Amino acid sequence: MKNGKKAATVKRTSVPGGGAVPATAGRGSADVPARLKRLDRTQRHAVLATTGRTGPLVSLVAFVLTKDGKGIVFATPTATAKYRNMKKDSSVSLLIDSRENSSKDYLQAEAVAVFGRAKEIREGVQWAELATLLASKHEELGSFIAAPTTALMLVTIKRCVHVGKFQEKTEWRQNKR
Repeated sequence: MKNGKKAATVKRTSVPGGGAVPATAGRGSADVPARLKRLDRTQRHAVLATTGRTGPLVSLVAFVLTKDGKGIVFATPTATAKYRNMKKDSSVSLLIDSRENSSKDYLQAEAVAVFGRAKEIREGVQWAELATLLASKHEELGSFIAAPTTALMLVTIKRCVHVGKFQEKTEWRQNKR
């Protein structure tokens, strides 16, 4: 006993879906661009991380991967802390994952952390293309995307980290042209 508390008993068990949760990290070999495309097809939301004057801020955003797989698009109201944070510091990260909030997630869920730079896309051909792409995945957000109080943001992907099977990590960097 430490500090008057009983020590927890931990026993090794397997999780649904087969196998024990690994205690050590392993090197992954995932095809990260393909996994990112699959997550784009199956997931509607990502967690966006920005940095503000009081520290990190995380927000849920509806997203879509660009057709070339080199960027992520989302919309945000301009009267938000996340928007102000991105205007001051364009470095952001997004977490996109496949968890279902069950014990199977330990070995079956995967996550991709995307690191890049966010840029507001203003009216024009690029805005129209990206707004249409986002609205095609999130039809219910059409009027929100088009509102004058909404900013359309494009995150140019610099690198990604994929984690699957609890601790298998694969890093991937976007090729520079």
